[in-house]
Amino acid sequence: MRGLIRALQTETGVTTLMVTHDQSEAVVMADRIALLLAGRLAQVGDPASIVRRPASEAVARFFGGVNFLDGTVTGDCFACALGTLPLADPGPPGPARVTIRPEAVRLGEGPLRATLARVTFLGTQSRVELTLADLTLTALLPPAEAEALHTGQTVALDLPPGALWRLPG
Repeated sequence: MRGLIRALQTETGVTTLMVTHDQSEAVVMADRIALLLAGRLAQVGDPASIVRRPASEAVARFFGGVNFLDGTVTGDCFACALGTLPLADPGPPGPARVTIRPEAVRLGEGPLRATLARVTFLGTQSRVELTLADLTLTALLPPAEAEALHTGQTVALDLPPGALWRLPG
């Protein structure tokens, strides 16, 4: 049905207003999303911008964000419990909260080391929970990549600078 509606929109050029509580449906169907949280407009934009560059922690969480780091921005670096991480878009210096989407966390490469706490098979992907520096980070991997992982294993971890997003405010 989604495909049919999108095809009709494209073919006819008709403007369509759709109301949904399903985040994945909104991302698939929309050219632009207006997200209402607690009766207030939280963010407006194209799906990729809202998912990758949320305007607040609440928006990030609504679209599946679970990884948040507190620290301080100096220059183009973010100092936090994990050490100093480079940021592609650091913003002004000072205290900051940074998020990274679970699908952007890279295992098997990178300077950080984490202990694998749990792997949960979700069908089309696997959720991998990692502990490091008294923090828990979540990664989403294709099931084939997660098959060889086991609880207690130490893995290399990378948080790509372009995937780290400083939350406004």
